[in-house]
Amino acid sequence: MLSASEDPVSAAELQSQKSRAELDLKQLAEQIGERESQLQTVLAQCGQFETDSDDFLRWLTKTERTVAKLRPISADAATVQDQKDSYQVGVTGFLLYLFVFFLSFSVLKFQFTRQTPITKNKI
Repeated sequence: MLSASEDPVSAAELQSQKSRAELDLKQLAEQIGERESQLQTVLAQCGQFETDSDDFLRWLTKTERTVAKLRPISADAATVQDQKDSYQVGVTGFLLYLFVFFLSFSVLKFQFTRQTPITKNKI
């Protein structure tokens, strides 16, 4: 690298610059590792969100088909009560699915917007 006949001040200066460069590279590697971990987490959450969305879409399609087959409301009170009871579960399920869907979306959006791009970190 440096011969003994070269200026010792230059050698010390070069060694100092080399040490700073190694430190900068180490910090950059750590930041890249952290960012990769964050992106893996978001990717997993996106996959879960997609799965939840697919489940919701299947349920919504099934519910739409069920609603399309609804009978007219009866004039008989007992029949109306039976119809109400059978479809009350559907409404409750719909509200539950809707709540979970939007909650998943909100969490995913929060996690994604909270991530700081590595380009903003200056070394």
